[in-house]
Amino acid sequence: MATILKGYQFRLYPNNEQKKLINQTIGCSRFIYNHFLEERINEYKKTGRTLTCYEQIKEIPQLCKSYPWLKEVESAVIRRDGFKYYVSVLVEVPLIEHPFQPKSIVGLDLGIKDLIITSHNEKIENTLLKIKRAYMKLKNIRKHLIRDITNKIIKDNDIIVMEDLDIKARYQTKSIAKHLVNIPLAEIKRVLEYKCLWQNRDINASINIMFEGLKIYMQSLI
Repeated sequence: MATILKGYQFRLYPNNEQKKLINQTIGCSRFIYNHFLEERINEYKKTGRTLTCYEQIKEIPQLCKSYPWLKEVESAVIRRDGFKYYVSVLVEVPLIEHPFQPKSIVGLDLGIKDLIITSHNEKIENTLLKIKRAYMKLKNIRKHLIRDITNKIIKDNDIIVMEDLDIKARYQTKSIAKHLVNIPLAEIKRVLEYKCLWQNRDINASINIMFEGLKIYMQSLI
């Protein structure tokens, strides 16, 4: 008997302990995706070649050795939508063939503003455009927030001392990595650096002060 793969999605109602594990699982999945995406981009820039999924899958065991906290989660297809959790299950089921007795017909005109216009003059709105606009709005809000924060810091200060962040290294620490997913630390650092260059601010003050102090100390010994 012929079979097909059929997907089911269920909403989960986890307790606090389960939420912690689920969030950790999602964070690990996002980390692996971003890691391999960056690897593909770098490889393409260097050689013009795109790494295959098979090549990257073989790297997962070594990746787990480099980041041991990746081993602490189970393989599962879990999605978080806001504060809601969903699990997807794929099962193989028999393909049941029903007798075909056509009684109606419809023509579809696919478009952009209206996703579908049927031959019965029924219009189906393209809600995907609304979703895309909402996503872009959220992305712009984040961008403007970073701009406002960095502008205020530069406006109010002539010398800026900032920690030398190693974002990749912080991802190796499980307790920190799970909190970095939605915090644009690297972007804030990047924007601060180029704006300081524009506005003649000293972003490396901590390093410069240290070397200046060592210089004065060495001169005192002469």
